[in-house]
Amino acid sequence: MNLFDILSAGKRDLNEENVSSFLAWILDPKQSHGCGPLFLNRLLGIVDKDKYQQLLSKMQNITVDVLLEDRVETNRGSERSVDIVVIMSCTKESGQSNDCNVVRESQNIIFAIENKIRECADKFQLRDESEGLINNYKDGDISLLYLTPSKSDKFKECFSLLPYEFNKYWLNWAGVSNESNDSTIVAMFRNILQDDLNAKINPLSNELKFVLKSFIVFAEKAFRADVKKAQISVKRRNKYFKDSVLGIDGVRELQEQNKSEINSKIYIGFLGGINALKKNNIEKLEDRVYKWDDNLDNKKITNWIPIEQFIEIIDKSIESSVY
Repeated sequence: MNLFDILSAGKRDLNEENVSSFLAWILDPKQSHGCGPLFLNRLLGIVDKDKYQQLLSKMQNITVDVLLEDRVETNRGSERSVDIVVIMSCTKESGQSNDCNVVRESQNIIFAIENKIRECADKFQLRDESEGLINNYKDGDISLLYLTPSKSDKFKECFSLLPYEFNKYWLNWAGVSNESNDSTIVAMFRNILQDDLNAKINPLSNELKFVLKSFIVFAEKAFRADVKKAQISVKRRNKYFKDSVLGIDGVRELQEQNKSEINSKIYIGFLGGINALKKNNIEKLEDRVYKWDDNLDNKKITNWIPIEQFIEIIDKSIESSVY
């Protein structure tokens, strides 16, 4: 039994926001997993042990706040949402320890995470987020982790647009062919489970071990759940649409596949139609499930958009978010 298969058995698969929520929960020392800063310590150690070594040694005395979908403003005045922002507040001391005039200076260490579980559609996203983080946390020591399923060309292009001097890191969720899987989130979870087995850390609860094992399998299957049989049975009963695709990339692939079909005109289902699509934030559209049909009965009017027009609106939204 896999918890994430159960959660994916409804109308929609678990999406990027769900995975970000899970990661934020596991990294937050105050959450109900009961492990304190264990997971955050491990991740910072994997990312840059030298940079965070002194911080890790004092983690018990540091205040940690974990934010989801933190809104930041770019240099062009537009807004972006950073998936996870970890704010670690510590105190630097100057002067002698036995001196009454010891000065305490507060410092915020900002560790941001941009999570992707599918191909990136907006190559300027990381660049904009780095600008926004600098604008929002002017006195903070800022780092950004790019967390992706692979190091594809699209991801590389997005990562390459980050400023040269910006503290940036890149990890995969799980190991993929021809790439090392030693420094991945899945490897980190496996190592923690192994340390629990060997009594190298305080015991993990049975519930947490079940959740971690479920997530490892889910991540290694590219965040796809084993619910194919249930989906097939639903499709056979459904008379309102032909099929569904995942994300903007799925819509683009559908368009390419049907270009040779002269008599086939594909429509994409979207609640509220064209006006609602134009008003939606592009980041919210990347990873959702879209229904589609061929409209051979000419009944697809309200809440259905021709696929060519749908893609055109998406491309304009991406372009306008850049400038």
